[in-house]
Amino acid sequence: MFKYQILKFSHNYDKLHGQTVGKLFSIVTIEKDKLDPELVKYDTQLNGKVVYNLTDKKLMILFFIGNKGIPFTTIRAHTQMKFVYYKQFYGHNFKIKIGK
Repeated sequence: MFKYQILKFSHNYDKLHGQTVGKLFSIVTIEKDKLDPELVKYDTQLNGKVVYNLTDKKLMILFFIGNKGIPFTTIRAHTQMKFVYYKQFYGHNFKIKIGK
């Protein structure tokens, strides 16, 4: 049986479009102050309300193609350990899990 990695989200963000699986195709590291406000809004809001705060200075933007063919991103805190973890799964599918 194929084992998926898990990609957790605290909320069912609009950007996910109800997709249940995403294939990781890119990782970009970036400083928080370099993020465009529109990207922050896209990535952290649900129904116009901020539901996730980006608090770390160094971040990773993970780019996925979902099972409906709709791309989406998620911005996560950057650590060397997390970067190496995600890098090893380029091209792999992640099962999307909503909630705690």
